[in-house]
Amino acid sequence: MTGAKDNSRAFSLIEVALSLAIASVALVSILGLVPTVVNNHRASADQQALGTIYEDLHDRIEGAALIEGPIRAAPFFYTADGHFIPNAPTPKTPQGGVIGGALFRAEASIVSVANSPGIHAVKVLIFWPLSDEKLPMTPHAPGSRHTYIVTPLTGKGWGEVDLGFQPTIEY
Repeated sequence: MTGAKDNSRAFSLIEVALSLAIASVALVSILGLVPTVVNNHRASADQQALGTIYEDLHDRIEGAALIEGPIRAAPFFYTADGHFIPNAPTPKTPQGGVIGGALFRAEASIVSVANSPGIHAVKVLIFWPLSDEKLPMTPHAPGSRHTYIVTPLTGKGWGEVDLGFQPTIEY
């Protein structure tokens, strides 16, 4: 049986090379999307944490004295998922607890509204990421800022009825 032809079929080297080229182009294109997906996921997680932080701040600020300036308990520290860290020390007052895992720092202050006497607003600045000292890495560029109007629960003349009255923030 010498000289018999082998009728088995196989891919040629050119066909294999072309299929590998097509597969590698597709794979590189898919891998090129990974950084975009990761960045979008991080931004989405940050936005979800910010929503949780603003809701918590709303509850913490309600009832605070309606006096212009920083809110007494600020700054507030939060974890990456937006959970409040109680008793977090600041660089000025290191006693009080551990800021384990703080990623967000929220600063809140009460300000007057221009050209509107008697109207106040709460200005909230949230910074992230934080340095090892729990200070903003970009102190002059907060990641999020929000200002909203607040009012006292009582009318204008309440201070005349009760001389020791101090209005508090109500929503």
